[in-house]
Amino acid sequence: MKADSSAPDTPQSYRWWFGFGLFVVLVLLFQSAMAYLVGLDASLSGDEKHFVATIRQFGQGLSIHLLRTYEEMSTPLPFLLFSGWGRLFGFDIVSLRLGSLLVAVLTYITWFGLLGSVLRSGWRVWFGAWLLVLNPYMIYLSIFVHTDTITILFVLLAVLAWRFDRPWMMALALAAAMLCRQYVVYVAGAAALNAIVGWLGTRERSQAITSIASIASVVPLLILFIFWGGAKPDNELQKLYMPYAFVFHPTSLVLYISVLGLYLLPVTLTVWGRVYGQWKVVAGAAIVSFVYWLFPVKASAPSIEQINVHTVGLLHKALRWMGGEGWPEQMVFYAGFLLGLPIIWLLVVDGLKQARAGQGALRLFLNLSGVLFLLVMPWSYLHWEKYILPVYPLMILRILMLKPHSLNQDQPDRPSENRLDATQTTPGG
Repeated sequence: MKADSSAPDTPQSYRWWFGFGLFVVLVLLFQSAMAYLVGLDASLSGDEKHFVATIRQFGQGLSIHLLRTYEEMSTPLPFLLFSGWGRLFGFDIVSLRLGSLLVAVLTYITWFGLLGSVLRSGWRVWFGAWLLVLNPYMIYLSIFVHTDTITILFVLLAVLAWRFDRPWMMALALAAAMLCRQYVVYVAGAAALNAIVGWLGTRERSQAITSIASIASVVPLLILFIFWGGAKPDNELQKLYMPYAFVFHPTSLVLYISVLGLYLLPVTLTVWGRVYGQWKVVAGAAIVSFVYWLFPVKASAPSIEQINVHTVGLLHKALRWMGGEGWPEQMVFYAGFLLGLPIIWLLVVDGLKQARAGQGALRLFLNLSGVLFLLVMPWSYLHWEKYILPVYPLMILRILMLKPHSLNQDQPDRPSENRLDATQTTPGG
């Protein structure tokens, strides 16, 4: 495929605004259709039951005791934001789900803008945007009241702020993301390491400021940990789950590599040769892939023992529904693990290349996000397919930056590998 030769669209061009506006309209239509089909007044579903209960509890009045002991394992910002929404529009389930829909639409708009600021190809922007919108988890989470989508929104806002060289806005978004789900600390770590590499390579003041801002973003989370006396609220759930936390779980690592390989398959197909075109990498992955059979995908111990759930997510449930329990389901996850290993190799090798070059660039930021995700998440007490969601769009973007038929080059950011200032242009496809 030839690189795009046409001039990029800009925010000042009619084509940019038409593309952006069309995407917003289509997303609104799609979300409205999904809400109509599911029904905003449908019965509470899964984790939504206890999330809604916590939101309503926060809505009755915030106190130090509540903030310390509320019955959840994640950080409190989503419950605070949804309780604020409830105070304005009501705590009935329809009102809360309308809030969830709004968060989803804002997330997709932010995602489209980030893609447009990076990619030269209009079709890649649209393809990447809809790949997130049509993800089965995102369809579900955009309607029902959960904390995942708002976490993704803040992660994308952080990357977009970095892109436009707004380090303190990035820090604010990162802090908010970690106050939604504490495990997304890996994104803050990626931002900090990326900036440190850039500062060591260039000694630019902006890189130093970004390093400081990235590190500062963790401070609110640390204050919350001190307040709690640990990494979770001081409640009964903690007593059930914390014995499994801060222990490395190899099965979790295997699961996340496998799920990344499977969920990213639509986008890796567009650049197949870039990811799977080197026989040495594929051969090495085939050899390493036998590790899968030492730690095959299965539900985490507390999932089985505490809530009697024996699957790890929607894909796992679908495989069992189709009669794939046992070897059939394991072969699918093994295939995902085999597909995921070259992706991880790409992130590591290109990350080292960028680091040696002293380039604090978007590629390194994304590479580090993927690698640190895999280093952090296996220490959690639970593993689920959906835990890839905060890093999932970042990995989509990283792969879409690859040139389809070159083993040595990436599709460049627009207009460069470095950050933009607010006066530079962004394409919309």
